Amino acid sequence: EEEEEKEEEEERFEVHRVTAPCLLPEEGRLVRLRVVGDRYWPVCVEPSLPPSSTSAGSGGGGSRGGGTVGGDGEGVFDPAHDLLYRRRQLPVQRLTGALPYAADPTGARAGLAKA
Repeated sequence: EEEEEKEEEEERFEVHRVTAPCLLPEEGRLVRLRVVGDRYWPVCVEPSLPPSSTSAGSGGGGSRGGGTVGGDGEGVFDPAHDLLYRRRQLPVQRLTGALPYAADPTGARAGLAKA
């Protein structure tokens, strides 16, 4: 009986890999959003982070930290989440030497610039 209860309590997640511009899931369904690419610095948006994951030593590079404890004290609000859903923006920064897609669609010239 205990095993059945544990299975019911487990949350199910769906992973979607999309290329921007794209539609976002409903605000309450978003668990994590990551910007991954060879041309941009990585960004990770998590609506509610446990307090321990916002320490200065946490890796992953992204917009962690700087949040405030929510009213219920259960998590930390990520300011990037506000940008994403309320302002409809997610700022990303291009890596040094990476060219925009219009100038280098395949990314080949950026590799030559680094060599």
